[in-house]
Amino acid sequence: MSVAFLVTAMFYITGNINTWTSLQTLDRPIMVATFTGMALGDLSTGLIMGGLLEAIFMGVSGIGGNRPAQQSVSSVFVTALVITTDVDIETALALAMPFGVLANTMNNLWRPLYVLAEPYFEKLCAEGKGEQMFWSHVLWGPVIQRWAMCAVLFVATSAGMSGADALISWVPDTIMNGINAAGSMLPVLGFGILGSMLWTQNKHLLWLMFGFIASTYLRIPTLALAILAAIVAIVILMRDVELHELRTAVPTSGEEDFLDG
Repeated sequence: MSVAFLVTAMFYITGNINTWTSLQTLDRPIMVATFTGMALGDLSTGLIMGGLLEAIFMGVSGIGGNRPAQQSVSSVFVTALVITTDVDIETALALAMPFGVLANTMNNLWRPLYVLAEPYFEKLCAEGKGEQMFWSHVLWGPVIQRWAMCAVLFVATSAGMSGADALISWVPDTIMNGINAAGSMLPVLGFGILGSMLWTQNKHLLWLMFGFIASTYLRIPTLALAILAAIVAIVILMRDVELHELRTAVPTSGEEDFLDG
């Protein structure tokens, strides 16, 4: 019960920070799995699970704003499962996607209730009540939107640990070996989906090839390569910001001709 409360509180806090600040990254598997490991006192396992789960879910995109699986809840659950039980990493990875689909299904059952608030927000926008709109948005996430997922995570974590041990001990070894094999292949599948998306973006594909060559042939450590990638990303972002400022500050040739005329 204490583990369930701890991981649910962590999920609740990070999810609300993500909503309030519009970071859109704190609910990624690599983040929530790491936070779960920190909360449960096993940071190394959290980092390992975060990297593997991110590889699985990084190629899963949401169509119409809805993902086929709830990645953040699933990542917290299976990471806690590995840390607090005898479940191995491969088995937990194989359970990540099915549990994510189940959690997403439970969340979709409550979505019709969310629609009831839509006329209220539309009315605030139409009347220009910006301050009320702001506070309504602030309260929407923690009070209404996230409670369903927190309930699913709390129930699954509190009841799932002993149940998971009993279930896994009951499943035949042949089936468990198949589950372990499937779990080992899921990160590769995630990279394959991501690679197919990058193949149409030549500039992104070049960066992927650079990272592969730097890691495989130049033997650059992973941490150093991650820091280098962060520096490159910051430089590109600063360049894009400068170009945007130049475009907005300098009128186009058509505007100059119109003003001169």
